[in-house]
Amino acid sequence: MANAEKLKALGTQKYKQGNFKEAISLYKQASELEPTVPVYLSNLSAAQFEDGQYPAACKTMQKVLDMLPADDTSLRPKIDVRLGKAASFLHHGEIESDLFEIFFGCDIPRSNALQRQYAAKPDIRANLVNKRLSSIPRYRHCPKDVLEYYVVGHDPTNSILRSQATQPEDHDCPETLHMKIPKSGKAFEFSALFCGIGDARHMYGSLMDLGQDLSGPPPKDLKVHFTTVDIHPAALARDLVIMFALQELATLQDTGTPRAKHLLVMLHYVYWASVMPPLAARILDEFLHRVHEQVSKAAKAGSALDLDWLYVEPNSCEKICERLEWWLSDKARTAVPFNEMLTAETDIHGDILSKVGAADRAELMARKKDERNQFIDTLLLPEVIEVTKRAAVQEGGTLEEYIESFRAMSDEEFQRMTSVTNDSPLCAAMERTVYSKLRVLVPPAGCEEPKALDELIFKPIRNQDWKNIPSSEMLTKAFKNQIRNRWVINVTRLAADWIHERDRVEQDPFKTCTAFFPEGLERLANSRNSGGLYSISAGFFSYTAIGLKKLRGHLKIEMILGDGYAILDDIRLKTLTRSQDFPVLFDRIHASNVPDYIGGYLANFTTAIPLLKSHDQAYFTCCNLLNSGSWEGGLTRKDLHALSLSSQIYTYTGALLDETSSAFGVALNGNPLAPMEYQMFQRLEKVPRLLSRDDFTAVATACFLRTVLPAPYTQLMNCAMQVREVVNVHTFFRALETWKTIGYPSHILADLVEQILENRLERSTPPHLLSPVPIAGRKKPLVPICTVPFLAEFEVAAALWEARLFPISSNAAIPDLSDIRRYTVKIPREENPARKWSIINDVCRSPTHMVLLMVFGLPKDMDATSMDVRSKIVKARSWTSSLQFVSTFDYDFDASQCTVLLSKKRMDTFITEGYEAGLVNASGWMLQSVKIPCSAMKDVGDVDSWDKTLEAAAVKGRKMSNAQANEWMRSFSRGRFAF
Repeated sequence: MANAEKLKALGTQKYKQGNFKEAISLYKQASELEPTVPVYLSNLSAAQFEDGQYPAACKTMQKVLDMLPADDTSLRPKIDVRLGKAASFLHHGEIESDLFEIFFGCDIPRSNALQRQYAAKPDIRANLVNKRLSSIPRYRHCPKDVLEYYVVGHDPTNSILRSQATQPEDHDCPETLHMKIPKSGKAFEFSALFCGIGDARHMYGSLMDLGQDLSGPPPKDLKVHFTTVDIHPAALARDLVIMFALQELATLQDTGTPRAKHLLVMLHYVYWASVMPPLAARILDEFLHRVHEQVSKAAKAGSALDLDWLYVEPNSCEKICERLEWWLSDKARTAVPFNEMLTAETDIHGDILSKVGAADRAELMARKKDERNQFIDTLLLPEVIEVTKRAAVQEGGTLEEYIESFRAMSDEEFQRMTSVTNDSPLCAAMERTVYSKLRVLVPPAGCEEPKALDELIFKPIRNQDWKNIPSSEMLTKAFKNQIRNRWVINVTRLAADWIHERDRVEQDPFKTCTAFFPEGLERLANSRNSGGLYSISAGFFSYTAIGLKKLRGHLKIEMILGDGYAILDDIRLKTLTRSQDFPVLFDRIHASNVPDYIGGYLANFTTAIPLLKSHDQAYFTCCNLLNSGSWEGGLTRKDLHALSLSSQIYTYTGALLDETSSAFGVALNGNPLAPMEYQMFQRLEKVPRLLSRDDFTAVATACFLRTVLPAPYTQLMNCAMQVREVVNVHTFFRALETWKTIGYPSHILADLVEQILENRLERSTPPHLLSPVPIAGRKKPLVPICTVPFLAEFEVAAALWEARLFPISSNAAIPDLSDIRRYTVKIPREENPARKWSIINDVCRSPTHMVLLMVFGLPKDMDATSMDVRSKIVKARSWTSSLQFVSTFDYDFDASQCTVLLSKKRMDTFITEGYEAGLVNASGWMLQSVKIPCSAMKDVGDVDSWDKTLEAAAVKGRKMSNAQANEWMRSFSRGRFAF
């Protein structure tokens, strides 16, 4: 007995320290020494419960109850309560037959609440729960609904099978990350998801890479699946046209035939140019009709476009079909005059030297100076000097004057001129100079251009014939008399939703193609020195077609239209119409710079990375461009990259870089790079250690505040304050699911939700506007944070997520699903010049730079100059204002109509007390609309009326018949439901 007591004392010491696994071991040893003493098993069950081992805790507690007499008043009440709690957190897969009676046999209030939740609502079936969550808006609204769209991206092409580091020499494991098709013929399954696929160059580069891997027949068990997602119908429609052309190119036995040449010319101009010669336009028109025929057939049938190599999701077919039809119409072909398609070149980044700090500016200037000196040295090499002299003569000056002209160039001019990575920079300079004058790309030979035009203008440029280079006057004449009257616009560069923002989508092809062949495949570009830019793209698409040909029968490309991270959620929730054979977990996920617009790393960690496979070579990659110079550590110093990245992650998630494995189950794959470079993260199959409860609570409360209280930060490229945390409170619940998955006990997560609902939340660092959030201030004494102004939204979110996560037994009862209603109201825009929305549109170059919140409150509070609540909720328990902020709503800007989910009980209170509703601009926390009495809001249906498909699927009766309840209980015991 003495030894058992010592073990119990040691176990209790470990228990109080939060080391529950060691406490479990010690309590087990004590109970084994004294198996008939219930107190040791009682302590063991407490440690198992705190460690989240709910099935084991239930079994241990049942043993304790079997030992105790029926009239015991010391341990039995405590065990009964603990058993009720543990049973409520069991998952269906953990309910074994011997636990089923315990689970449904408890008479504890918390257990009864669970039974009420699961047995009284048939509409919590897993598929309906998931569809309901999928239908809820995930982003705060912005006054601008036009998303930015780059027709051709400006970062280097990467193969998704290799390291995605922009500068692989800075990465410590590029080769170990290279996933290759086994030479032994073993099975190889590879799946990748491209989020924000855009021009699809990374997918084409990956196909090229796979083609090079296959030196012989493909293995029998080879399976490659690419899921491509984009929010722009124009982007996916354009990618379809290119992919159909590549498929035909892949079927041709001889790529030297006229048909192959015509396909490559069309691909070249569709990909790079705003206008194209008649030959390319004719082939493009052929493919527009071919693709439209296939997509429209599927759209009319309401089905997917399902070919042996391609799958286009049903809902996507309809929107893509609309874009194709518009491109085929006369309206599209006359929407923009020819000359206007040739807009002045737009440098997307502008002069970066004016947008970084002093230290960064000095380093970048030195780097640019080195590049220029190397370029000039190249011009003076013995093997190049004669060409340089001829170029100087053409310019009408001496060799010295010609060289001096490069030294006198601005950084921007120099960067443009030398942007093509040819062996001879003079070739780039010649073609680039002509492009600057004509704004058209030089066609290859045999492109059916008039002989005079081709011989005098295009041929000397193709052949780098400096003696016969056309003069400026000749170029101007050729444009007016030949090109403008014959060439046609590239309709695939037009989309109704961004037609008036072409300056945002125009790209300089000579800058974009600097690294058009993926890292590791540069050897394939050896032929690009002749023929200029066309040779580069012709080689690129030819090798891509080779990859498609070798992968025939082993490749599926899945295409989905929609917001990238919403689609990731739908894949996880299994609410998309896609084959069950399609992957749900991926080897690679490429998100480009999509996270810039949706909340950065918080969205990455809670939505994207959970869809990764957990092997060592799997990774998620993205490039966070915005706010890049504001993080602690700066932009360019390599020794501070880790600090800078840690600062960025901490600002958005509340966790430091070295805490991400414990906080979110993810780890950086490789060395930290500058915030503007691609960072690669992997999902951990097993978290090395969990954070202490205090540290976890600090991270979790930081995430909660970031989803209910948007903070505008200063952007590197602009002095304006812009909101980057655009995800709403549902991302916090996605984080809860992530934490539950990686091992944080459900009762700790449920307690956090209950603290928020009951307004008893505390944290060490209050919310503020500093950018970045100072790391040094994270360890401060706990202070209360008032959560009252966010409860109208949070209680609805908690009710919707409860069935998927865990039961919530709060004293501040969450609403029943039948009490959640959908309300609509027309809220006209404010016409006050000081708050004019056009000003917002001018400031907001993309929609997430400013977000709106719905606000409810009494008239006196709605008239406040600023509604920023930060200073009012810190160190406070009571809420002195009536304001309630809601970010989960839809807003129809044309009709000025808001649609929002609220509990009927809360809305009744709003109406009784005379509340008004309006829209608040979260950058300045100013009222941005007229005020409307809540009594004017219309109840238009229940929670499932938010989505017509849900409304049809939902069970209208909220109670089960006895027969239904019995069947449901039998199904549950067989583990058929997944919550």
